[in-house]
Amino acid sequence: MRKLFGKYHKFQLSDIYHGNLPEGGHEHLQKAENMKKIFKAKPFLKWAGGKTQLISEIERCLPTEIRTDKFTYLEPFAGSGAVLFWMLNNFPNLEKAVINDINSDLINAYKIIASQPKNLISILKDLQKQFHALPQN
Repeated sequence: MRKLFGKYHKFQLSDIYHGNLPEGGHEHLQKAENMKKIFKAKPFLKWAGGKTQLISEIERCLPTEIRTDKFTYLEPFAGSGAVLFWMLNNFPNLEKAVINDINSDLINAYKIIASQPKNLISILKDLQKQFHALPQN
């Protein structure tokens, strides 16, 4: 894991979102572009101290140039990524996003989702089957 500012961990999620896919994923770029038109990226978990309820206030504080100029988004406290995903979905001029969080497990989860989605889905399906097979379910 790469470190940034001591314990903070850095991950460039927008590289995946904008087509810079890891490990030969470029052949899926067109599929990814089509998926972006159908599905909007959104947080995959709830996070204590999440900023979802602050998005309208954050939007009012953004510079007007953000709608027309290319820019890089920096998120020092990624958490669930509510603001990150809102930015990715609403600002096509966003060229690059860099997220950080002190929680290395959280950053690792983002990396796994981005780089190994099929493996993750397979593991989650197995866990779901095991859960539903438990006697109390």
